[in-house]
Amino acid sequence: GSIKPPQQVPTLLATLDQSRSVPQLLKFFQTDGQWFVNNVKLAGTDVTASNGVIQVIGSVLVPSNIGLPSADIVQTAVSTPILSTLVTAVTTANLAAALSQPNGPFVVL
Repeated sequence: GSIKPPQQVPTLLATLDQSRSVPQLLKFFQTDGQWFVNNVKLAGTDVTASNGVIQVIGSVLVPSNIGLPSADIVQTAVSTPILSTLVTAVTTANLAAALSQPNGPFVVL
């Protein structure tokens, strides 16, 4: 279904990991006609699929209960041998500075 302000929705992680005593919640709210989830603006709302609804976000959400590593994407890729092709692509495209801290967060597929 559609989101309605204000609404809290448990994450899939909370559903899959029953050992968590406090599930992570996504907090949806609306301000001046714009939708937000955990203070990140939604880029698109209520995109219907055959098995649910997609809410498109404009940034990466990081759970509050995890610590992020100190190494950024470029540093991690350089130190991980299996990512050598990614390092070559990033270097060739001159993207190392763009993918380094303090820029981000990013998702690399």
